[in-house]
Amino acid sequence: MDWWTIFYWGWWISWAPFVGTFMARISRGRTIRNVVLYKWSMPFVYSILWFGTFGGAAIRMHRRAGFVSVMGFQLHQDADFYLHTSSDFRPAGARKCYSVPESLNHPDYLDVPGGC
Repeated sequence: MDWWTIFYWGWWISWAPFVGTFMARISRGRTIRNVVLYKWSMPFVYSILWFGTFGGAAIRMHRRAGFVSVMGFQLHQDADFYLHTSSDFRPAGARKCYSVPESLNHPDYLDVPGGC
């Protein structure tokens, strides 16, 4: 552990009473069932969906980065150029719309289905 881990733990623990007071104040007049459902359960479900989606994409990109970096170095003698210009590294939905340099490198990019 580094120093900032302990610092953030202390920061979060010091703010816990303020957050608890705020939640109690804005929850006045609501049932305990509503408070538990909307202030604890829904953020938890949202977090699971968010991190499951974007965390999985980040892990997949990290795993592919090594392979794509080696491939770029073999093809272009520059791994960074290949990582930024090749759609092999991007999700399938990105296609050519977000890849102007790659589109300029391929003369048949207009013939690709789903191209811009």
